[in-house]
Amino acid sequence: MVAVQGGHNDSGSPEAQVQAAARDVLSRLHAALPKAKIIVIGPIWPSGDVPQIERILEGDLKQIATAAGARFVDPIADGWFSGGYAKLIGSDGTHPTDAGHTRIAKLLGPVFAATVPKVASE
Repeated sequence: MVAVQGGHNDSGSPEAQVQAAARDVLSRLHAALPKAKIIVIGPIWPSGDVPQIERILEGDLKQIATAAGARFVDPIADGWFSGGYAKLIGSDGTHPTDAGHTRIAKLLGPVFAATVPKVASE
């Protein structure tokens, strides 16, 4: 299993460049690890109004992941840091606190578990 994430650092580049880079990453992963399950995690945005550029990035990554046969996880749509969870974003207004990273791990745990086939114990 391989997980990759696109975030607001990507939104500073031209949309076509981000799209091409995302396709390239997924293509290379498929070529190098043909049996790997790939999970693409969209941008994580703190509570509040999500800028249009983040929505565009979110949509682009979802479309590219789906076309590549990867699973897409959408933190914005799933409200990972909305409401009371906004306090888990650090004072810079962008990066999760340690507790925010713990929340991410708890949210991704079930996604990862559902992606990896169960191994029979011997």
